[in-house]
Amino acid sequence: MSLPREGRTHAAPEESPDPGRPSGEGPATSRPADHPRRSPLGRSLAGLTIIAVIGLVAVVALLGSGPGAGQASSFGTPSVAQGAVAAFGATVQSGGDLAAGRALYLQTCAACHGVSGQGVPGAGPTLQGQGAAGAAYALYTGRMPLPENGVTSQQRPPVLSPSQIQALVDYVAQIAPGPTIPPVDTQGADIAAGRQLFINNCAACHGAGASGDSVGGGFVAPSLHNAAPSTIGEAMLTGPGPMPVFRLPIQQMNEIAAYVQFLQTTAAPGGFSLGGLGPVPEGFVAGFVGIVLLLLVAMFVARRTHE
Repeated sequence: MSLPREGRTHAAPEESPDPGRPSGEGPATSRPADHPRRSPLGRSLAGLTIIAVIGLVAVVALLGSGPGAGQASSFGTPSVAQGAVAAFGATVQSGGDLAAGRALYLQTCAACHGVSGQGVPGAGPTLQGQGAAGAAYALYTGRMPLPENGVTSQQRPPVLSPSQIQALVDYVAQIAPGPTIPPVDTQGADIAAGRQLFINNCAACHGAGASGDSVGGGFVAPSLHNAAPSTIGEAMLTGPGPMPVFRLPIQQMNEIAAYVQFLQTTAAPGGFSLGGLGPVPEGFVAGFVGIVLLLLVAMFVARRTHE
């Protein structure tokens, strides 16, 4: 006899046994993970820390490229006292050996600049109008002669000896007359006036700190951190490469050279100089490193407050 539908009882379904648990054991309990998963906050902190470390490495690299880096040597013609006759290639009658200069010129320069300094199309520019100042600038800064064909002209230690450079400068002054080496003297020069002159005439290309990174990444307008005073005057008179000619009075040349020397040797009492590279790198450091550090502090405070 069947029971009424209303009177039937239904047994609760048995729990399915855990296939990984022997029969007879209690209910399965959750096991702690072998390696607890890191919280999103921890991952964010780790990532920001790595970014901050990279930023600090960039700051160190900037500091190594600014004033004070590589100042043991100074490329360029030795400076000459104001009012004195320039001792390095100022005139053809400076006592240099013109015969030796001609031999050196034919050996190291004529293939690109021509036998008479007229230049060779596709090989080298003319030397006409460069004179002693242009030759001294190229030779004392190691830009010439090139170590091999196809190498870009750039500042390096002089390739030739001082006596060879003297002979070449005298010979170039004879075949390609131009400006003589200016008697730049930084003793007693007005550094404040030099700063204003530098800002007005030089900083746009050579950078606010004379690091040379404003134009061409230091290749078009090079760093002046190793430039000798007379080299600055020679460049201003001859306009090497894309640089225009600045025929300023010798007093203003002295002031600009004195300010560049100040940038080469000045300390940074206010803190890190960041390489003296100017406002763009400083803004990068402030935005990249400073903001990241502030975010780290804010996240740390938020985490402690939450706890």
